[in-house]
Amino acid sequence: MIASKAASKSPAAMSAFTMTGAYIAYSRTAYCRWAKAMPDRMLSTMDVLTEGTIAAHRHRDAYAAVVRSGSYAETAVDGCIEVRTAMIVVHPALHLHANVVNDAGRVWNTPIQKQAVSLWGAFAGRGAERLAGLDRRPMDDEVLEALETCSRVARMRMPAWLSDLTTLGFKRFDVARKDVSREHAHRVFKAYFGMSPGRWRRERQLQCALARLAGGASQVQAAVDAGFSDQSHMCRVFRTELGATPGRFSIAGGRSAGTSHSFNTASDSGY
Repeated sequence: MIASKAASKSPAAMSAFTMTGAYIAYSRTAYCRWAKAMPDRMLSTMDVLTEGTIAAHRHRDAYAAVVRSGSYAETAVDGCIEVRTAMIVVHPALHLHANVVNDAGRVWNTPIQKQAVSLWGAFAGRGAERLAGLDRRPMDDEVLEALETCSRVARMRMPAWLSDLTTLGFKRFDVARKDVSREHAHRVFKAYFGMSPGRWRRERQLQCALARLAGGASQVQAAVDAGFSDQSHMCRVFRTELGATPGRFSIAGGRSAGTSHSFNTASDSGY
């Protein structure tokens, strides 16, 4: 699905676009097959922003996208950000996100080998402007240095009731908020986070478990802390989403499986 060139860049317009249901055309089975076959390599030197939708995907390593030109909306379990020229977007390893490109452009993709950033977000400031003007891909040290002179860009504001929904879940939300229908809540939720409430909850659990395993927790403890019903449940989610068992993502498990991508439309990127 390709976005219209005449489409407005306002948050409301982007929400209307993502509500079509084609925003997340993510195939977990295809992702797992592709992740297993993907060689261990760096991200491409420069990616092209092509107008359209980039389906939900993950990257093997933490990386930063320095936006040289163009604009896009990026959604994730953490919310939605409107990304513009001269911003740096930081992604932790295996962070699930999707994009709707409104204006074609180019970005520098820089792997952050030190894994120095654990939170997703966009940053703007003098350092980002300087890197966007380079004629080469910046090094990871340059990106980290630039981030020190930048400020975090605010995420798109969500309605107060949507915040309630993320806290209460649909069952308790239906009782607490009679003024918002379940159907409307589901549409707005998917527009803002780029995924269904069920997928959002599962992704939150997955990211929590990954963090606990990376911190040295046992698989049993990671499953409990992340809210899985048991260790077997966690293993099933890991296999479905990442194509590997939790043991591969623990401190002793070596590198994690993931993919890189170029900023083309979903069909062009192999998803």
